Amino acid sequence: MGSPAVPNQPSEADQNRRRRWLLLLLLLVLLLVVALIAFVSCGSSADKPGSAGATPAASRIAVGTFTESPLASPSQAVITVPSVIGMEADAADMKLRDTGFTDISFVDSAGKPAALLQSWVVSKQSVPAGGAVPATQPIVLTVTEKTNGRG
Repeated sequence: MGSPAVPNQPSEADQNRRRRWLLLLLLLVLLLVVALIAFVSCGSSADKPGSAGATPAASRIAVGTFTESPLASPSQAVITVPSVIGMEADAADMKLRDTGFTDISFVDSAGKPAALLQSWVVSKQSVPAGGAVPATQPIVLTVTEKTNGRG
């Protein structure tokens, strides 16, 4: 009679190879999970002021500074308003836009919209200089007509 049938048992080398593959697979799955968590958390905070995804104030070439405010929404920067009183209206517009403001309007002393900004000088601003407001805060500049030395 023949020897009893022994089930085909993997050798020790095969078992070690299999363990290495399982360990490699486990590490790959862990790496994917960590990458997914990093991607999700980075995407949710990219627009928050002070986060790695937001533009830091130090890298902006502008007069205003960014600060955090509990009143602003998480994706909205709060900017310190510069003084533009005494500036020509077109220069004031450029300064405020370069600082980050987006809603700027000009009115004359009667409250009517002013056109041809190069013909006007800012005499009053609706948000005082030094105030910290959201970038989307409307800013109304009251302007007076330039005299250019003519009486």
